Amino acid sequence: REQRGELLAQHEQRAEAARDTIKRRTGFERLGPDALHRVLRPITEALWDTPADAVAPRLEQLRDGFVGRLEHAEEQANERLDEELQSLDARPVVKVAISIRGREIDSRADLDALLSEIEGRIAEKLKKKQRVRIT
Repeated sequence: REQRGELLAQHEQRAEAARDTIKRRTGFERLGPDALHRVLRPITEALWDTPADAVAPRLEQLRDGFVGRLEHAEEQANERLDEELQSLDARPVVKVAISIRGREIDSRADLDALLSEIEGRIAEKLKKKQRVRIT
């Protein structure tokens, strides 16, 4: 029971951190109450609605399944926010995948090349009057 309670509390903390990340995006503050609820709902739905003394879902399910569920929910929330912002601005929000994880930078020239690559990919979208969300 104690372990379940700790896991559920950790899940709530992680969900709150995900909500805060979404709320910090430019334009979020312009949304009305219904849109706010629509955008954040996937994160709330990722949480298990169960008391600490329940026997279901199993402890393994609580422990192992949440991270993936929350990541998916955060992406859904970002997609919904993109849609809401586009309806307010009529400017499309486009995703640009910047794959830099694991990339090694050994010199200032490597850093400059990476920044130039990123700038080139984003600048072309900005010229088209598109908003960019880096993924």
